[in-house]
Amino acid sequence: MTNKVRTLTLSDVEFDSQSGEIVTYTSGYKNIIIPERLGGSPVNAIGSKAFCSKKITLLVMPDTLTTIGESAFSFNHLTTVIFPKSVCSIGEFAFSNNGLTSISLPQGLTKIYGAAFAMNDLTQLEIPNSVEHIGDFAFEGNRLKTLTLPNSVTFIDEGAFADNALESVVISESVTHIGNGAFVCNQLVNVVVPQSIVSLDEYAFDAGVKVTDG
Repeated sequence: MTNKVRTLTLSDVEFDSQSGEIVTYTSGYKNIIIPERLGGSPVNAIGSKAFCSKKITLLVMPDTLTTIGESAFSFNHLTTVIFPKSVCSIGEFAFSNNGLTSISLPQGLTKIYGAAFAMNDLTQLEIPNSVEHIGDFAFEGNRLKTLTLPNSVTFIDEGAFADNALESVVISESVTHIGNGAFVCNQLVNVVVPQSIVSLDEYAFDAGVKVTDG
């Protein structure tokens, strides 16, 4: 298929007009725009594995979209993704195993599910001040060097930022839980944890990292 940008039509997908969900991508275009409507019905959701392993490199999603399912865009060649402000749920493994270097997540997103962006090339990450829960291994296996968590985050799950290149982490005063291995396999030397912490797993950081109370 050509590398030309393609705005998808009903001929490119299997679409459930009742639920507004794209069930399966049936074409082979690599640079795609998902429209707000297909056959007159709004596109509200991307189904589980709908675009998995399709060699997609560029993705633009519509302002009608609210839900991105499990593994929806995993195992592609994505380097560019445009998120609409309407998205409030990003499922497990949704964008794992791609080539993303930076993302700007939409305001209104409250939870990032497990491994949603694992195994990419992220060097820049902007987490909106609406996210409360960062799931297990959500950003594992990227190239992040610095990280500042917004004041909305309360829960950082197991392995959430493992295997990056982190040299600096600012953990917000809102965080109450940091799970097992959340920040292991990084380049951290000193970490300050806030007084809000209720549960800090003893293996949350690499051995040798100096952890002090804020």
